[in-house]
Parts: sequence; structure tokens; C-alpha cells
Amino acid sequence: MNRRAAGLAQLALIGLIVGGLGVAAVTGLAYWRGDAAGAARTAAERNAHWQAVTDKMQAQARAEFEAARVAAERESAALTKDRDDAQANLNRERARTQALRGDLDRVVRDADRMREQLAAVASGGVSEDQDSIAACRARADAIGRVLGQALRTSEQCALDAEDLAAGDRALRNGWPEVTP
Repeated sequence: MNRRAAGLAQLALIGLIVGGLGVAAVTGLAYWRGDAAGAARTAAERNAHWQAVTDKMQAQARAEFEAARVAAERESAALTKDRDDAQANLNRERARTQALRGDLDRVVRDADRMREQLAAVASGGVSEDQDSIAACRARADAIGRVLGQALRTSEQCALDAEDLAAGDRALRNGWPEVTP
């Protein structure tokens, strides 16, 4: 019986070992399931946290972008208005300059006509043998007054032209030309 008892004892020990291994396997499986569920829960919580952080950053970036876009549109509108105002000023100055050029052309024509009249007055319409010293002096005095007035007018026109040219240069240098 000794052999039988030893066989039964071995069989019992094998059963206990197999049972212990089964219990260990079931316990390990239960632990793994619990750990896997805990890990999944932790990962889900971590993902939710970072998703919230990402959403917040995206919302902030959208708000900053929108604010920058609105500011850029305002700045563009202001620059467009400034450019249009400058172009309108330049056009008014050009029209004024054109009018002054027309006035200057009339003055030049008048000056040419006055030169011809002065030449006629200088000769007095008389020949040299009929000319007297008093008549010569009177014509010279009249010519001197006319020439003095012409020089003063010419000087004033030159000063006015320089003022207008300076304003025109300032407008041209300050703003780019816009062609309609």
C-alpha cells in the first residue's frame, strides 16, 4: 500500500499543483483585466485632459487670429482712405497747377504783346530827325515804369511757382501715385 499511498499522494500533489496553477491563472487574469481596465480608464482621462488643453489652445488661437484679421482690415481701410485722400489732394493740386500754367501762359502772351508795344513806344512812331530830347526822356521814363512793373510781376510769379513746385514735390514724394 505504500506504493498506492505514494501514488495517491503524488496524484493529490499534482492536483494541488494544477489547482494552484489554475487559481494563479484565474487570479492573474482577473488582475490583468482590472489593470487593463484601470490603464484604459487612466488613458481615457489623460486623453480627455489633453483634448481639453488642445481645444482651449485652438480656441485661443482662433480668437487671436480673428482679432488680428479685424485689425488688419481696419488698418487696410484706413490706409486706403489715406491713399484716396492723398490722391484727391494731389489731383486738386494738379488742377490748380494746370490753372496756374494757363495763367502763366496768358501772362507770357501779355508780356510778348507788351514787348512789341514797348518797341513801338520806344520808336515813338517818329523818325529820328523829328525826335526831340524831351520826347525821348518821356518815352524812356514810361518804358522804365513798365519794365519795373514787369520785373516785380515776374519775380512774384517765380516765387509763386517755386511755392507750388515745392508743394507738388512734397505730395509726389509723400504718396505713391494712384491712377484711376
